[in-house]
Amino acid sequence: MRESERVPCRKVTTPSFFTGAIVLVLLPACRQLAPAPVDSPRLAPPPAVASVSVPEAPPAPAPVTPTADASAAPPRTCAPLAGPTRLFWFDKNGVAALDREALACLTDPERAAVAYVTPTLGSQCTWAGGPDSGHLDCPLTSALGLGYQCEEPHREFLRHWLPRDAPATCRRWPETAETQEALGELTLTRLGDRVTVAYEASGTTVDLGFLLPGPGKGDSGRKVWSWSETLVFELRGERLMLVSRKTKGTRSKI
Repeated sequence: MRESERVPCRKVTTPSFFTGAIVLVLLPACRQLAPAPVDSPRLAPPPAVASVSVPEAPPAPAPVTPTADASAAPPRTCAPLAGPTRLFWFDKNGVAALDREALACLTDPERAAVAYVTPTLGSQCTWAGGPDSGHLDCPLTSALGLGYQCEEPHREFLRHWLPRDAPATCRRWPETAETQEALGELTLTRLGDRVTVAYEASGTTVDLGFLLPGPGKGDSGRKVWSWSETLVFELRGERLMLVSRKTKGTRSKI
């Protein structure tokens, strides 16, 4: 066949009818081949949280203004010394007596002036807990707040207030001692910076010479004496100084 006789080729187009049919045939197959959708697991809803009501803090109490307690002891009021004040004496029964209220109101210089006589004079002293305890309780020394006779608080107080005049010795004489010197009465006067202590005292001792006959000796051989003194102290800063001493009677040396 000659080239001129060839029938020209045409593009054969599949009718749209057949295309739709093919799609309809293949669609079910595609659906079977497609993986089935996987349902994502459902999360359980979170448990409901019970609401807790927090109580509000109570308001702070209003400050309370302190009021005086009717049962509390009233503060001590100390009147100034008016003239000579008797602080120590013996009653009619021979028992030591003290003005404890006045003693509690003494200033330190006044206490020191009274304490000056305590190292060498008993005041009806007794052994606390018996002689073996070693602690001698003297009413006047104790009432001055100085503890037992001749122990460190007693000595230290005297050294502090009377560095030049404190007695060099301190005696511990119980009231039963055969030889002793004891206080009979003591008064205190304060005038400005001057403190005056006036006291009466007596002493007793056993004279072993009574075993030998002789004039002026009692049956027991006991010797007794008495005297009185007026001591004037002057306050100088934080110290007390003995500036005057007047003695009546004779004090024995024992």
